[in-house]
Amino acid sequence: MRCGGLARTRRSSFPVRDRMNLELLDPWEQEYPQIIEETLEDGYVLTCKFNRKGTLLAAGCQDGRVVVWDFDTRGVARNLHGHVKQVTTVR
Repeated sequence: MRCGGLARTRRSSFPVRDRMNLELLDPWEQEYPQIIEETLEDGYVLTCKFNRKGTLLAAGCQDGRVVVWDFDTRGVARNLHGHVKQVTTVR
């Protein structure tokens, strides 16, 4: 059967209408910390990104490190080395 110019295929277990109604997260309604009072002692941060819960912050540094801050413990969770050049994007 054709509907609207498209051939109808067998039914999937995940209907199209359900895929179209997936909830999108509003970035302005996330619970990110209001003020960050931590500093990076020996380097410049070029980029940073919070996780979805707002508890971790990954920061890409000019010296090639990625520092992950944990706002629950108020300390550095990971200090990742391995990039030869500066880190300009974290995802």
